[in-house]
Amino acid sequence: MYPALDSIISRILDQHVGQNSAISWEDLVTEVNLYSRDRVISAKEIRDIIHDLRKCRSLICSSANGYFRPATLNEGLEFVQRVYRTPARDELTTARIQREALKEYFGGQLSLSLGSEDPGMG
Repeated sequence: MYPALDSIISRILDQHVGQNSAISWEDLVTEVNLYSRDRVISAKEIRDIIHDLRKCRSLICSSANGYFRPATLNEGLEFVQRVYRTPARDELTTARIQREALKEYFGGQLSLSLGSEDPGMG
């Protein structure tokens, strides 16, 4: 991980809670680079950091509107279900990790099956 960059990205995303407050990809890249004084951060590096943050249970959703923290459990679940439909195996792992993080963050029981090969949680 990249400690300084992941905290910059997290702080930026903390200001964008809910899909209606999503930050566009272009604006996210611009803001990250405004806070990073050492060097220019590439779009690929930012994508990799977001991927790593998600695997570390940081709730980060994305949609056509951009990137955001889920304001509700439903927003988080919509993201998880959409990602699960992605054929990439690594994305499936990310969806499962995000689902667990949603359960912790929003509390209570969460029963969601991500498909026939996934037992869901209860």
